[in-house]
Amino acid sequence: MASLCNAPETWNIESLPNELLLHITSYNCTSQSSYRTLLLLNSRFHNLVQPDYLLQVPIRLNSSSVRPFYDFIVEKGFAGYIRYLWINGTSTLCSQIAVACSNLIALACSKLILYSICAAPSITHSFPHSKLQELTVFDLCDWNFLKTRPHGAALCRQITHLRLHDKDSIGLAAPDLFPSLTHFSCMIDRTSLSLAEVLKFPRLEHIVLTTFFWKNEPADAVTQKVFMIDYRVRILYFGSNELGEFQLWCGRARKNDCIWTRRPNPRKLI
Repeated sequence: MASLCNAPETWNIESLPNELLLHITSYNCTSQSSYRTLLLLNSRFHNLVQPDYLLQVPIRLNSSSVRPFYDFIVEKGFAGYIRYLWINGTSTLCSQIAVACSNLIALACSKLILYSICAAPSITHSFPHSKLQELTVFDLCDWNFLKTRPHGAALCRQITHLRLHDKDSIGLAAPDLFPSLTHFSCMIDRTSLSLAEVLKFPRLEHIVLTTFFWKNEPADAVTQKVFMIDYRVRILYFGSNELGEFQLWCGRARKNDCIWTRRPNPRKLI
């Protein structure tokens, strides 16, 4: 087979059949920026990658990107293709986007957005976000209030992976509220090492604690005690040159290393 180096000068990537182009683009639709670049290359690439590759693109929105994204999914009717959504913001528009994306698998958001999707009206009276199983909450969430929302209890029942930025949120949740929960993660500081509230959940398989308070030294006796609390406990270290939380969150969509699979060597907590 002749190499591409010896190919005619007229050869270009568009000479490839659609099947090969789709295979190539699947390796490049791993972020919003690369997805957008492919959309803008030309009409052929635009038609190839939209909307199916939205299924694997982790979307991250903030206050400056909410409006154009909302216009995009409303005008094009693509809300149902979004599977992974990380949304920083508490505006009505943020809530409307989360409500519209009813086929989400993973959602990272504030409690206000969570309350909104659990209160959204449904024609069938069933919870529209029936595929949503992985949840990251940025602030203190009152689960008892959430379950009073029309779909609050339904959401909690289907969550399998729960990540809390405010560790005190878990103390507000009764174990029977999350019967499907198998993966739990929260941030800890120097003093928050009690897992009594977490260990009440009956089906937990993985407990991931994350911290910025560590030294790049072997775990000392105090640190080892954390691991002795329960065999399911792992610690992830943020900061320095470590992967950030959003990168790890994207790992789930990209089938790469993520917060639930990463296993660093134990280090000293400070």
